[in-house]
Amino acid sequence: MAIAQEQIKTLRAERDKLQQRLRLQLGAELEAPDRAHLTARVADLEAINRQLVAERDARTIEADTARSRVGELEDDLSAARESLRRVIKIQNRAP
Repeated sequence: MAIAQEQIKTLRAERDKLQQRLRLQLGAELEAPDRAHLTARVADLEAINRQLVAERDARTIEADTARSRVGELEDDLSAARESLRRVIKIQNRAP
């Protein structure tokens, strides 16, 4: 009789452990997002990332072109100012 009671206690403890593990497993499954959904989300994010990288690269090229043009315009402005100075000096020397 004592052996049977001990076996019953052991079986009940094992049952309780298994129930707890089952609860944890089911909870994890309910809380875990769907794998297909995550895969689709990752694919969407990768596509958005590629688009943003392409836009960034295009803006970088535009900015480099604009900087180059600004440099050219600054050189033209300096040349025009120097030319204007010479013309003013020549006119100031004229009697």
